[in-house]
Amino acid sequence: MSDEYALLGVGEAASWLTAVTVSYWGNTVVIACETGTGQLYRLIYRDCRHLEWEVYGPEDATATAANLIGIKLGQRAHVEPAVITTDIFELAILYGSFELQKEG
Repeated sequence: MSDEYALLGVGEAASWLTAVTVSYWGNTVVIACETGTGQLYRLIYRDCRHLEWEVYGPEDATATAANLIGIKLGQRAHVEPAVITTDIFELAILYGSFELQKEG
């Protein structure tokens, strides 16, 4: 996994994305994640201005989790988009602020 994944501080175990919630007409995006060790965390992007979402294979759209392959954190204040790459989709988010919430 990338150095930027290490910056999240969720350990070295691989992560799975279990849900992506887009609310307030795309202004807020919350990505629920779980590491291989069972730690739950959320990536929360607020004041979003632009979302790009590419699904690689429609047959995978019913999967309950996506393997996190890479993450680029980007820069807040709409400077550089965050890019989340999984085995099922890639999501780019141009955002105003970012928050990492860890559970447990």
